[in-house]
Amino acid sequence: MKKQASPSSTQEDNTYQVTWEDQKKINTFSRIIIRFNELEKEISDLKEEMNKLNDASDEIFISDNISYVVGELFVEVTSDQAEKLLEARKEQVKRDLKEKQREHKEIETKMKELKANLYAKFGSNINLEEKDK
Repeated sequence: MKKQASPSSTQEDNTYQVTWEDQKKINTFSRIIIRFNELEKEISDLKEEMNKLNDASDEIFISDNISYVVGELFVEVTSDQAEKLLEARKEQVKRDLKEKQREHKEIETKMKELKANLYAKFGSNINLEEKDK
């Protein structure tokens, strides 16, 4: 007589004990992925601003009357003044962009570490992938 395997003996036991440390790692991953996505948006915005500043720098040479925006106010400035103001702003945007990219890379590294650690313990029982961006 042939013995059949019971369903429970052929299936893996997929129950895992989630420790406090595991929960802290999951929570940390959740927080840093939110910051990661915020940084991606901020980096994109800074790159767009840099493109606009470069376009504005090109326009200075074409126009004689230049209005520079300060808050909600337009101020008439000379082309030399406008160029200095634009260069100062471009330098600030470059510094901000470099800092955001550095933080983005650090977070990406931390995310990879946490993912590897959590997937090693929980396998396919945990999903750390984002849905469609």
